[in-house]
Amino acid sequence: MFLTLPTDLLEEIGKELDHTDQGHLRAVCKELEDATQRIFFSQLVIKTGKHLLRNDHPHLELLKALAAGQTGWNVHARKIHFIPGPYVAPERKKRLAFLRFGSEKKRESGQREVETLLKSALATMTHVRAIFWKPNSRDVVSLREVIADFIGRLPVLDEFGLDFTCMNLDCDAFTPPSVHGVRRFELTAFQWREMSSTRHPITDLIQSQGHLTSLHLYGREAWTEIWVALREARIALTEITTNVISTDLFKYLLSYTGVRKLDLGFQDAGSQAENDCLAGELYDSALLHHADSLVELRCAARYEGRLSFGEHNVHVVAQLRRLNFLTVSVNAGDGVALPSPEDDVVEEPDNLVDTTVNLLLETAATSLPALHRLTICAADPEANRDVICCCCGGGGLSRWKAVNRLIRRAVHGFRGSVANPFEVQVGGEVYGLRLLEGRCVKEEGGTYESYLKTKVTYD
Repeated sequence: MFLTLPTDLLEEIGKELDHTDQGHLRAVCKELEDATQRIFFSQLVIKTGKHLLRNDHPHLELLKALAAGQTGWNVHARKIHFIPGPYVAPERKKRLAFLRFGSEKKRESGQREVETLLKSALATMTHVRAIFWKPNSRDVVSLREVIADFIGRLPVLDEFGLDFTCMNLDCDAFTPPSVHGVRRFELTAFQWREMSSTRHPITDLIQSQGHLTSLHLYGREAWTEIWVALREARIALTEITTNVISTDLFKYLLSYTGVRKLDLGFQDAGSQAENDCLAGELYDSALLHHADSLVELRCAARYEGRLSFGEHNVHVVAQLRRLNFLTVSVNAGDGVALPSPEDDVVEEPDNLVDTTVNLLLETAATSLPALHRLTICAADPEANRDVICCCCGGGGLSRWKAVNRLIRRAVHGFRGSVANPFEVQVGGEVYGLRLLEGRCVKEEGGTYESYLKTKVTYD
């Protein structure tokens, strides 16, 4: 049957598969191999590190093949992932150097040989439009410079990502490559420190991207310097992802209009008082400012408070009428009688979760006509703030599961007028909901895997 499908449809099917499954599909026959050639070789992973000192390492052979132009990646690769190779213990470094170069004296010339090989391999990748780089503190500095030089020479770079989580490499000691024309930038840094007198080089890199529309920041800091720089440069992002909210973020959001996707993850500013203060800024000003453009909003609180959905902000959510996807958290409150695993049905809604979920579903059903999927999360109680790994076991996990059961029960018991069908995700389960005599009914086959594979499309 596959052989009767057009090539462009086979490519779309291939995009839904991971790289291993794509390989299995290509192995079926020559026709399928040819049809999926472009998608299979669209992404290339290059591992950096001391493993290149091994004479027999297969990744060294990959670099040689790339340098000779003998792979499909030379023609079809559009994205390169630079990631760390296997860890090499310090006591093995000299032995590996000897295996590779024959003697300690030839080590420097051997490293230059690897640098030349990497440079030659990268020089053949002329169609690359996206780079994801995870620098390693144990990488050879000269190899890192080869990668940076390659990135800086690319005529067009639409997407660029930097991840500083590997081996505790401090991004303050890293000089970013010179890039231009980037539309999507991603930064992961847990040791970010803003300079006292001058701006961080990565902040300057972000501010210099006049075509930037999508920014994704992950870390522990408030990214104050970056939000201020974006506001100064009048860069109007349409997609924003950050796991830390702040007043400076909201000031930036109020400086323009047009955000389409806002992903704020599971928020926590450090205390309930600070969370509640920022919740007021978020719902009362920032979200309303972009109500005419928002099509995707992920705003769930880690701990219970006013960042969660409730009567205090329902009037704001109801005005986000263009939303296709919405993720919020709900509070269970103190003193709630949590059900046992066998207690799935209760005749009367008598707790905060029932009330809040019913209000949320009613709002989604009557005020959000474009909604495709609603995700409801359980926020942790404030008492769990100082509990280590409260979400990984013990009472914290039991309470989280119990609150999710309360949420599912409220979804099952919802009755109301539904203008359009939409899906609800609760605790890793996806419910396909449809209108049936004024109630929502769980569809068969709603799974988290199907949720992850659903492509996001905007009207």
